[in-house]
Amino acid sequence: MFHAPPEAPWLLLLHQVPARPSSLRVKVWRRLQGAGALPLRNAAYLLPNRPEPREDLAWIASEVRSLGGQASLLAAAALDEGGDAALVAEFRAARAAEYRALAKRAERLRAAAARPGAAGSPATHRERLGLQREWERLARITFFDTPEQEEARRMIERVQHGSRKAAGGAAPAAPEPVLAFRGKTWVTRPRPGIDRMSSAWFIRTHVDPKARFAFATEAPARSAVPFDMYAGEFSHTGDACTLEVLVRRFGVRDPAVEWLCRVVHDVDLRDDRYREPEAAGVAALVEGLRARCPDDRELLEQGISFIAAMVRGRAARAAAPAGRGRSRRPRPAGRRSPPRRAGEAPSPRRLGRKAGTRKP
Repeated sequence: MFHAPPEAPWLLLLHQVPARPSSLRVKVWRRLQGAGALPLRNAAYLLPNRPEPREDLAWIASEVRSLGGQASLLAAAALDEGGDAALVAEFRAARAAEYRALAKRAERLRAAAARPGAAGSPATHRERLGLQREWERLARITFFDTPEQEEARRMIERVQHGSRKAAGGAAPAAPEPVLAFRGKTWVTRPRPGIDRMSSAWFIRTHVDPKARFAFATEAPARSAVPFDMYAGEFSHTGDACTLEVLVRRFGVRDPAVEWLCRVVHDVDLRDDRYREPEAAGVAALVEGLRARCPDDRELLEQGISFIAAMVRGRAARAAAPAGRGRSRRPRPAGRRSPPRRAGEAPSPRRLGRKAGTRKP
């Protein structure tokens, strides 16, 4: 894995793909667009030097090489005065245009849903879900705040408020139904780490006990469900890792799972938000699994077992009564008084024993 020096604020991907077939160039371009990369030249793309963008670019570089192309991933810094500010402004401008388009889309939906009978229609419901998912996708690649982001958020909230009002003040939609995801194949990127291991454990435990897993470097067929990939709804959203997104989406409330989310967040995003003491040990164990298992399927299954043991242990510790596991040192039977030192007067108790008397 690529390790950039912390003082470099940017990551730069230089790549070249074969001219034929032309679909390869389009494929790589879409991947870079999905990661939110900023084009500097035809074959140079920029992202902030942060853990998630770093992983995105590392995977794209690996894919370019697998396609027969060339790729170099560099840590970069702007040397001219105001260079960093100009790059930040370009990132903001790119996202601002997308947020403006999203806000217009939300406004059109709000106007359409105001027509009689339209607010509760399946088409309107699908469009509302589409708005939310597009918002989550944009939030994932918004590295610098923009006013347009806040405006789009307000517009989407108005759409959601209008739908609840049309439904007579009904409560917000329930968590994602589990049955719709039974019998599916779940697809993720190769070489799973802590977030994908824990997400797969969650899927097997709380969504589908018979879930099948596969690996791919691009969006899978529509019949499969991607997770922790560059496409799909179950991936990093804003500052939440994939496991956190899954737990929220399926409405699971469990103290042990919430603890797992905190540990995975600290390990995967490396921002020390929760400062869970187990995070460092978990990170080392996961790296050990990755080093010892060259096969991705075996790696994921061992990771699932590891996460299951972690959660079970946490739940057992939380359920244990106070003081359980603490054993008192047994008092030896017939404990005798320590021997008297030379020149020390005998104690009254010792004198009593010698005289055959008992202490009253």
